[in-house]
Amino acid sequence: MDNIMQFTDRTEFREWLSEHCQSSGGIWLLFGKAGGPKTIKVGEE
Repeated sequence: MDNIMQFTDRTEFREWLSEHCQSSGGIWLLFGKAGGPKTIKVGEE
Protein backbone atom coordinates (compact mmCIF):
# COMPACT_ATOMS: atom_id res chain seq x y z
CA MET A 1 0.00 0.00 0.00
CA ASP A 2 2.75 2.41 -0.92
CA ASN A 3 1.02 4.03 -3.90
CA ILE A 4 -0.96 7.22 -3.42
CA MET A 5 -4.26 7.17 -5.29
CA GLN A 6 -6.88 9.89 -5.42
CA PHE A 7 -10.52 9.34 -6.35
CA THR A 8 -12.43 12.54 -7.05
CA ASP A 9 -15.82 10.87 -7.26
CA ARG A 10 -17.66 7.64 -6.57
CA THR A 11 -17.43 6.45 -10.17
CA GLU A 12 -13.62 6.56 -10.19
CA PHE A 13 -13.48 4.62 -6.91
CA ARG A 14 -16.00 2.01 -8.08
CA GLU A 15 -14.10 1.47 -11.35
CA TRP A 16 -10.83 0.93 -9.46
CA LEU A 17 -12.57 -1.35 -6.98
CA SER A 18 -14.13 -3.45 -9.75
CA GLU A 19 -10.75 -3.95 -11.43
CA HIS A 20 -8.69 -4.61 -8.29
CA CYS A 21 -11.02 -6.16 -5.71
CA GLN A 22 -9.41 -9.60 -6.06
CA SER A 23 -5.78 -8.53 -6.51
CA SER A 24 -5.16 -5.59 -4.18
CA GLY A 25 -3.92 -5.93 -0.62
CA GLY A 26 -6.03 -2.92 0.29
CA ILE A 27 -5.91 0.88 0.32
CA TRP A 28 -6.33 3.66 2.84
CA LEU A 29 -9.07 6.17 2.06
CA LEU A 30 -8.56 9.89 2.65
CA PHE A 31 -11.65 12.04 2.95
CA GLY A 32 -11.00 15.74 2.29
CA LYS A 33 -12.51 18.63 4.19
CA ALA A 34 -14.03 21.75 2.65
CA GLY A 35 -11.30 23.79 0.98
CA GLY A 36 -8.96 20.80 0.81
CA PRO A 37 -8.41 18.21 -1.90
CA LYS A 38 -11.52 17.08 -3.79
CA THR A 39 -12.23 13.52 -2.68
CA ILE A 40 -15.21 11.19 -2.47
CA LYS A 41 -17.48 11.86 0.50
CA VAL A 42 -17.89 9.41 3.38
CA GLY A 43 -21.39 8.38 2.27
CA GLU A 44 -20.24 7.67 -1.31
CA GLU A 45 -18.11 4.61 -0.67
